[in-house]
Amino acid sequence: MKKLLPTSLTVQNLDELFVGLTQSNGTPTSLNISIDFKDLSYIDPTGVTALSNLINWLRMNGVTVLFENHQLLSAGCVFLDDIKFFEHFLGSPLRDDAGLRPTSRSLEFIGDNSRMWLKTDFLQWLSRNSGLSFASFDLLYSAILEIFHNIDNHSTARIGAVFAQYLPTKKQLLISISDIGVGIPFTVKKALADTLGIWLDSEAIEKACELGFTSRSVAGNAGRGFPNLIDCVAGNYNGIVRIISGRGYVQFSQKSKRKFSTDMSWIYPGSMVSLKIDMSEVPNIESNSEDFTW
Repeated sequence: MKKLLPTSLTVQNLDELFVGLTQSNGTPTSLNISIDFKDLSYIDPTGVTALSNLINWLRMNGVTVLFENHQLLSAGCVFLDDIKFFEHFLGSPLRDDAGLRPTSRSLEFIGDNSRMWLKTDFLQWLSRNSGLSFASFDLLYSAILEIFHNIDNHSTARIGAVFAQYLPTKKQLLISISDIGVGIPFTVKKALADTLGIWLDSEAIEKACELGFTSRSVAGNAGRGFPNLIDCVAGNYNGIVRIISGRGYVQFSQKSKRKFSTDMSWIYPGSMVSLKIDMSEVPNIESNSEDFTW
């Protein structure tokens, strides 16, 4: 089976990536899939993590995944090469001069070192590009760290990817975090099976975003991850939070006053959290002590 990637792979057209690759029961449609890169000219952070996790998910389910026409070096492939996408999946970059661009981080896979990556690599890069202090990102750091904790606690596969890009002309930060697991709707519906009937996946995601809701038997500090993230990004930074899982798609924006929610015709295997942050809304907070020593 061949999957031809679209010219532009963004959050707006993820359906073009997943339609035809997953059956209604959430399993792959074929055991041999070839991904054709020849037309790919642009890919955003959401597309990067979705494509990465799709490949890992297919392989995890016993699918042989082949790449085609990536050697043609379309603009999209050059970008993927620079963020170490091909180095990860093929073992080496496509070009001898492939190199990380100042406005993006390399594609990272979430694991035991994620907290250190977030606190050092990511924040150092973000501070350098935005001109803001490390202390300015305390809220954002805590919110993203909670997403990593959720992946660790709820993703059965414990496979996740994160990619960040800074757009200096727009003063926007784009971050996408995705995991391969049972997904938010499954977890929520399982936790509420004794009290509620069948929910739409989007409704289950909305429930997961309610303050105080937790699927854990011992709540502790649970039930604050998504609300804190939405308050931080949509509320404080006039940004957008998109959550995609299973068939559900939920978006929060404009200081949490507007919410868009729908169920899709296709299935996202796992969960994705995509953030768009208006960096002009992030205050520059002075720190009384030295943030880090490099």
